Amino acid sequence: MDILPPKESITINGKLYPTTGDRRLRISDFHPVPPEETPGNVGICFSGGGSVALVSALGQMRALNELGLLEKAKAISSISGGSWATVPFCYLPESISDETFLGKFIANPQDLTLENLGAIPDQYLGSAVAAKEMNFLKLSGEALRLINKKRVLSARVWAVLVGRHILKPFGLYADNNGSPLRRVPTSFTYSEKEVREIKTENPTLKNVEFFLNQHAKREGRIRRPYHLCNAAMYIKRDVNGTQKTFLAPVTCTPHGSGIVVEGVGKIKLNCFRSVKVGGGLVSNHAFSSKFQKWLGQDKFTAKVPRNRNLFSLVDATAASSAFMGTIVEPKKSYLLTPKFLHWPPTPGVKRGGSLRTFPDGGGLEVTGLPFLLAYDDIDAALCFYNALSTIFKAPKSEDSDKKSDLQYPWNIVVDPWLPSLFGYTPFLHKEKKIGPQTLSRGYQLFRDVDLHNMQTKSWYYFAKNQIFPSELFPKVVDALWQSSQGESYQSPAIYFNDRMPVIKNELFGVKERTIKWCMLHYNPVQDFDDQLQPEVRGYLKRFVEAKQSQRHGWLKDLSKEPPYPPIPTDDRFPNFMLEDTQMDAKIMNLFAHFTAWNTYSQRETIKKLFTK
Repeated sequence: MDILPPKESITINGKLYPTTGDRRLRISDFHPVPPEETPGNVGICFSGGGSVALVSALGQMRALNELGLLEKAKAISSISGGSWATVPFCYLPESISDETFLGKFIANPQDLTLENLGAIPDQYLGSAVAAKEMNFLKLSGEALRLINKKRVLSARVWAVLVGRHILKPFGLYADNNGSPLRRVPTSFTYSEKEVREIKTENPTLKNVEFFLNQHAKREGRIRRPYHLCNAAMYIKRDVNGTQKTFLAPVTCTPHGSGIVVEGVGKIKLNCFRSVKVGGGLVSNHAFSSKFQKWLGQDKFTAKVPRNRNLFSLVDATAASSAFMGTIVEPKKSYLLTPKFLHWPPTPGVKRGGSLRTFPDGGGLEVTGLPFLLAYDDIDAALCFYNALSTIFKAPKSEDSDKKSDLQYPWNIVVDPWLPSLFGYTPFLHKEKKIGPQTLSRGYQLFRDVDLHNMQTKSWYYFAKNQIFPSELFPKVVDALWQSSQGESYQSPAIYFNDRMPVIKNELFGVKERTIKWCMLHYNPVQDFDDQLQPEVRGYLKRFVEAKQSQRHGWLKDLSKEPPYPPIPTDDRFPNFMLEDTQMDAKIMNLFAHFTAWNTYSQRETIKKLFTK
């Protein structure tokens, strides 16, 4: 494959997709599919959660495919580990079959054996997690070697790792051997038509390989929904006359990438000029560039410096999942976090482009739902909450008069990011002092918390994520706990509402309306365990016992206080894998069959979304 000139900047022409003013943001404008093929206008969300989210999504897509519902979705919205699974699925080369990639659906857990659980064929999504190279310490060592040998810019280390271990097994990454000055020519777009248009306007890109969203039906292949790979970008916002660092939502779509909402903050283009971000998507091949001039009709010319790559699929996936920048080297997280050139897609902006930092998308929002609901023609949402905490009941404090010890369900703990969709903080397990405030145990409304005096940045960032009325949160928590049958965890935790009110959210561009909403929350399920064969149950027991001594493993070494408190179900399948980036093949496959079974068991409820 030819390489772009290593010692030259290249000038390219690109296209802008404005999302400002009276323009409505609709999936159908980008992804025209006959209405009868997407009944219910359903969007599917796969949350973040590292390798756990990848394997969970693998099983969930497998079950939805078995039900014939996966291709009926209008869009898929993903974050972080959820993007590890859905990017390869949505852009999968035609040479790889769906059955090979997703694996065989097995409806009855009794049919699982150690033999079929140990199978890891080539081009199977689960192979990415089962590979020994996905071990966290090996990934860390590989990152440090690339940096120390100066084979790759620090801001691209994570993209190289994601490319090699997540995308390359499926033909979606061309390795440039880590060289910062040799740019492998790849990018991504929607269709062959767009590729022809781009190459006609950019003869320099004639040898570039564009990965395509597989949106059309083909023999033996289902139609892929329109994919939203979500990330975040540091910006500045004015808070009471002071410039504060904030996170803005960035969406990478098959057509273009960017911040769709106007007025969420500013960036510095140089020492003298700050400009507002947002207002549209920039065609992907030109997203990370220095703006040159407008050509009219939403077209522009930009320059890609010689030490920069074209923005590609690996960059979008890495930006969505950039947890490595924080964990590998906490004190130098800024150095290892992906960075791309960025300029606001607003006509009239002056020449330039500023290097911006793109931390893990989950640092802003982990479900993908607010990103999805920015599109007006999504009428129903199926959310798989594959994050790193199960539901459990918090013990009462010594002082039973505390606010946090109010009647159930306020002592039911859900994953830390879910409450923010209703305007609540994560559950506090002990009193917390923030400036002059003392917060009691339990959930707090963000509007009652002095966020400007707090040191927990994550709270500050996702305090703006509310899309549902606060008063519904107790009902949702109650429904999740009741559906799982409480502390027995007998059944999957699920919530369904066919008239879920959505409130306006200016940060994500969500408009007020009513949707159908179904959510499955990550949890152990005893019904599944009870159906396993004795040999599988025995293998699982031995594996759990071996893991018990490693609880919180490397997280304990890197942080004085683990990000998640000890959970009563830590030793139950599949919770004991929450910190693993690499998984034993049999356990990983069992995990994927588990989430497939969970999804399939709730098929009657899920089918309600796919109706007009």
